[in-house]
Amino acid sequence: MKLHTKFAFTEGPAADRAGNVYFSDIPNEKIHKVDSTAKLTVFPRQEQPRQRPDGQPKGEIVACEMDGQIAAYHADGKTRRVLAGTYNGKRFNAPNDLSLDDKGGVYFTDPAFRAPMPLPQGKTAVYYVAAGGKVTRLIDDLPNPNGVRLSPTARPSTSSRPDRPTWCNTPSSLPARSARARSSATLRQPKGAKNTGGDGRQWT
Repeated sequence: MKLHTKFAFTEGPAADRAGNVYFSDIPNEKIHKVDSTAKLTVFPRQEQPRQRPDGQPKGEIVACEMDGQIAAYHADGKTRRVLAGTYNGKRFNAPNDLSLDDKGGVYFTDPAFRAPMPLPQGKTAVYYVAAGGKVTRLIDDLPNPNGVRLSPTARPSTSSRPDRPTWCNTPSSLPARSARARSSATLRQPKGAKNTGGDGRQWT
């Protein structure tokens, strides 16, 4: 069933405990909210204009902002706090997707999409922000990592990129130490297509 149209490019759907669904319209730099009656509103993000959010709420709305931060917004949109903005003293490239663990930490990908050149971090990577704010670079051998999710055991994170048919798993040692990505599956290609990939997907 189609509820609403006329968006430019939607991303990052997630629901809260009240049944509201939040999603991003990236080119228009807006977060939208659809409530249980299908009413559509714009999430009132204040104090931070010109962002391209892509994320999921957990109490707060936690979002990847493509000009270099991971931020959390209060449900009323009036309070914003930056969870992470730099690694080794340099801004992130263009944070793209994230997943939250049960310890209050955030896994997120940092590809080159919409990033300034040369890349601020010099490479694309997957990071982990601990609840206390410490940032760890976990994977730096996966070109343009895109979606990231946790398995049902909440141990390995899984990331993919949109222009390759390969899914990559990371070992259960994360986030204790960095590791190399390991190919775990190849997506079936549509007829006549090559190198189409995936984005983040939640395990069920």
